[in-house]
Amino acid sequence: KAKVENDEDYKKQLKALKEELARKIYLEKEVRKQINDAAVEKLYNDYKNTFNGEKEVKAKHILVQDEATAKEAIAKFQKNGEFEKLAKEYSKEPAELGYFTKEMMVPEFGDAAFKLKKGEYTKTPVKTQFGYHVILVEDVREAKPQPLDKIENQLKGMLAQKTMGDLIKGLHDKAKVVKYDIEGKALND
Repeated sequence: KAKVENDEDYKKQLKALKEELARKIYLEKEVRKQINDAAVEKLYNDYKNTFNGEKEVKAKHILVQDEATAKEAIAKFQKNGEFEKLAKEYSKEPAELGYFTKEMMVPEFGDAAFKLKKGEYTKTPVKTQFGYHVILVEDVREAKPQPLDKIENQLKGMLAQKTMGDLIKGLHDKAKVVKYDIEGKALND
């Protein structure tokens, strides 16, 4: 009713939106052309061939606010060996951490966990920025490359980013770029 469609500001913004939509669709189409099974397979094979296995630990922890509570949890664990039950009673977060590499954890935690063997636990609390931890190592293994079906979407995302970057660089390299100073005068460089 207000006839906004006739307003000059509306027309300018509509034109800008149409141009932005055209750029978006163009880039999506170009990227889709490059992401195919062969490209994903090649990237996956490159990943497998350059994979450097490193040690992974599977652990549980009990995280508490103070050292005295952590020591109390350790003492109870030594008596009854029921880590899960103690974690539910004491811990500020879930006990299960799954598999991780040393670098995935804060240094104090990673150092302590990777000194332990399968089935061992920290006899003294481990202090980190999050509080005090009691760590139980459930397993130690060498990391293996992930199967393709687990990382396929991640690989497609990597291909999309590379394709987009290459495409934009190519367009930029072919374009005539003129820079202007604040008064609108063309700069020589």
